[in-house]
Order: sequence, then C-alpha cells, then structure tokens
Amino acid sequence: MDRFLSGIKDYISHLKLFPPNARAFLIGSLLIWIGASMFALLLNLYFKELGFSEAYIGKVLSIGAVASVILAVPMGLIIGRFTFKSVLTFSVGVIAVGYAVQVITGNRETILIAAFVGGLGTTIFRVATAPFFMRHSNEKERMYLFSMNFAISTAGAFVGSLVGGFLPRLFSVISANSYEQYRFSLLVAALIIAFSSLPFFSIVEEKPDRRSHSEFLANLRHTDWGLIGRFCLPAFIVGIGAGLIIPFLNLYFKDLFGASAETIGILFAVLQCFMTAGTLMGPLLVHRMGMVRSLVVTQMASIPFMVILCVSRYFPMVVASFLLRGALMNMNQPLSTNFAMESVRKEEHAVTNSLLLLAWTGSWAVSVRIGGILIERYSYTPSFVVAIILYILASALYYYFFKGTEAKRLPQHELELKEI
Repeated sequence: MDRFLSGIKDYISHLKLFPPNARAFLIGSLLIWIGASMFALLLNLYFKELGFSEAYIGKVLSIGAVASVILAVPMGLIIGRFTFKSVLTFSVGVIAVGYAVQVITGNRETILIAAFVGGLGTTIFRVATAPFFMRHSNEKERMYLFSMNFAISTAGAFVGSLVGGFLPRLFSVISANSYEQYRFSLLVAALIIAFSSLPFFSIVEEKPDRRSHSEFLANLRHTDWGLIGRFCLPAFIVGIGAGLIIPFLNLYFKDLFGASAETIGILFAVLQCFMTAGTLMGPLLVHRMGMVRSLVVTQMASIPFMVILCVSRYFPMVVASFLLRGALMNMNQPLSTNFAMESVRKEEHAVTNSLLLLAWTGSWAVSVRIGGILIERYSYTPSFVVAIILYILASALYYYFFKGTEAKRLPQHELELKEI
C-alpha cells in the first residue's frame, strides 16, 4: 500500500512539471475527444437510420483511414517546417468541416469525400502529437505527459459517449424523426471540435529550425529503418485485428442485444473510465515490470475477455468483458509510443510517429472494410476470431523484438524523486 501511495505522489509530482504549452494542448485535446467520441458513437447509428448497410458503413470508416495512409508519411516529413500552433489549429478546422459535411449531406459520394477530408485533419493532428510532446517536455515528465494525454482522451471520450448517448433524446423535442435527432447531435459534435482550436492559439513557441529539418531530409538514408520497422509491424497487425471489430462494437450491442443509443452511450462512457484508470496506472506498472513486459502482459490478459464477447450472449458478462478488454488492451499504448520516441533520434520523431500511424491506419483502412462485409454476411463471430489471433501474434512479435532493449530499473532521477 505504501508503494502504491508513493507511486501516486510520484505521478502528481510529475504532473506539476507540465509546461503551459503542454497544458494548452491537453485542454484542446480534451475538447477534440469529446466531439470525436460523440461523432464516433452516433455516426453508425445515424447511417443505419438512413438505411445504409454495414458494408457501406465500413466503406465510410475505411475512407478516413485511407486519408491517413496517403498523408501520414508526407506530413511526418514536412511537419518540422511549421509551428505546432499553426498545424494544430489547421487540423481541427479540417476535422470539423469533414464531420459536418458528412451529416449535412445525404449523398453517398459526398459523404465519402467528407469522410476523407475528416481523415486528413485527424491524421495531421495525430502526426503532430508525439513530436509536440517531445519538443515541449523533458525526460522527467515526458512518460507522464504521454500517459496523461491518453487519459485526457479517454476522459473526453467518457463525456462524449455519455452526452452523445442522450443528445438524440434531447433533440426529440425539435423533431420526431430519429435520423434528424442523430443529425443534430452529430452537428453539435462537429461544433465542439471547432471550438477545440481556441486553446491552441495560446501556444507560444519559437519558429522551427528549417535548416536542421532540411539536413534531416537530406540524410534520410541514415535513418534506422529497421528499428522503426520493428515498432511498426506489431502496430500494423493490431490495426488489422482492431479494424475488423472495434468500429462496429456500437452496432454489436444494438444488433445482438437490442441496446438503445442511451444504453450504448453509457457503456462507452463507462469504458472510458476503465481505460482512464488503466492508463494512469500504466507508468506504475512499467516501473514494476518494464515497458515491454507490461505491454505484452496486459494485451494478452485482454484476450480471454475478447473470447467472451465472441461466444457469450449473457449481457452482464458481455458488459464486464467489454470494459475489462478495453482497459487492458489500451493500458500501455501511450507508453509504447513514448518508448518508440525515446528509441529514435530527435530528428526521426515525426517520421517515426507518422509511420506508426501509417501502420495502424493502413491496416485499419483495409480491415474495417472487410469487417463490415463479414458482419453483414456472417455476423460478428468471424471478425472476433481473426482479431484474437492477430492480437496474440502482435504481442508475441513485440516481445521478440524488444525484450532485451529496455532498462529494467528506473532512471536515477526518477528513483530520487520517489525517495523525496
């Protein structure tokens, strides 16, 4: 118990070290995740009300990932030429426009174009995140900043899921048509994302060193592509598995259990609580087990709960498994990103983060389309089974690649902080 309390005090001590720019980013990130989670929760349900099939819904979801495939690497190569303030404010504007147009129009082709635009904005924001943290933090607080950003995202997702689940009922006083209730709620989500740009305007930073960036581009051949590839391959495999089933979990509860939008919203909101708690405990677990072992153990521990989701139709057991799977599978994701950033040179941060994003979204772009087709034809079981196999493979590869590459004890400065 004393060790746990000491770990909590250690965590709080690191939070106090966050600079103003990092705090501004976290506020903006919170608003983005509130809006994005509302949108993700309701969009599939809205499309179902319009009579769209699971295959078409999968196509819409995949087109945003295609945007990431196209833009991730080029953005990672050029982002060093711009201030993060301009990149972040531009990205959220693009996201908001893409989201709003998907809802305003009923034309299938226009929806696909708007989903692509929204995916471009999301890619720009995600590519910028890790390099921003590396530039605006030091070694003492960096791991905690990555974890706090992930915790902020899950906290925002909690609020977005909870509010999003009840918004359609609120708009029932305006319209009796269920698809219009979803539409108004989705537009609110796009508006919240637009407002998330306000905190980013307070970021103060120096102009980027374009000469250093140009030298990095001229010497790309010296980049350790093998190391970056070892980080990307497990992410690619996890992305394939996740794309088959994770985007359709709201439909899973609606189709198999007849859950309402309010119930689904509550479930996803509670999930964020579990994920936030798991994320905040991530650094403490890493201190005990090491980065690689903690990531592999938590991911493998999530597999039995995924099996229950696949085979059980007992609602309480399914809900418990849904919550525990999400918490365990995502517990160390921000820490693994931090691990990757610490393992490469400063000049390689943006391109490494871009390739990690590309590995995830590239596989997602394909598998989410396949997942929609599989679910429409065969229900949810095949997607679950394949995802389980891929998660196990990815965990094994990650352990094989990195089991001997991390220190098993804390850095000296962190040991000293614990003793205070």
